[in-house]
Order: sequence, then C-alpha cells, then structure tokens
Amino acid sequence: MAKKVAVLAVNPVNGCGLFQYLEAFFENGISYKVFAVSDTKEIKTNSGINLTVDDVIANLKGHEDEFDALVFSCGDAVPVFQQNADKPYNVDLMQVIKTFGDKGKMMIGHCAGAMMFDFTGITKG
Repeated sequence: MAKKVAVLAVNPVNGCGLFQYLEAFFENGISYKVFAVSDTKEIKTNSGINLTVDDVIANLKGHEDEFDALVFSCGDAVPVFQQNADKPYNVDLMQVIKTFGDKGKMMIGHCAGAMMFDFTGITKG
C-alpha cells in the first residue's frame, strides 16, 4: 500500500518548514495532501508568499483513516492560538490531531508542533 500523509499548514505557515516536508515527500514518492488550518484554502507563508493548498482542515475530519501519518507545519499563527482557540478551524485542528494520536498514527511537527500535540492529551505517558 502506498503511504499517504496529511499535512496541516497554519496561516501564516513557516514556508521553509512546509516546503522541506513537501520536497522530501516528492523526492521519496510519498503521496500527500496539504490542509489549511483556516476557513479558506488561500493562506500565506510567514514571509508573505500567497499559497493555495489542497483543502481546509474541516474536510480532513472523518477522513483520518485515508492517511498513514500527520505532519503539523507550524508558523506565526501558533503564538496567538490561545486568542483564537475557539475559531472553528482551530477546534477542527485539535480534533484531527487527537484522532490521529488516538489511532496511533505517525505524527511529526516542528516548532510548536509538540505543544499542540500535548494540548490534545495524546502525549501523556
């Protein structure tokens, strides 16, 4: 079975981190789909580059079994997460992370990724 990765990109996303993940997947023949942690597929990098990604996080909910792993690509949106935790896309983010963790799937993140994983309770033990 071919491996498939769900990539979460906050808005704004750390472009360097995101592009390194995507390049590694491309070079190794690993299928991926990028989901914006936003209510729109149009996001930016933290340096202001406009990106249109594959889908939004709301459409990943309920489809976690279609992916073998989750990658959390951090960015400048995380430092203000607390102020926006009640936004639907951030609620979806936490639910998706929790579901991947509960299913025992491989999860990778940089920067504040571990903090987000911890917020869901999946790192206990």
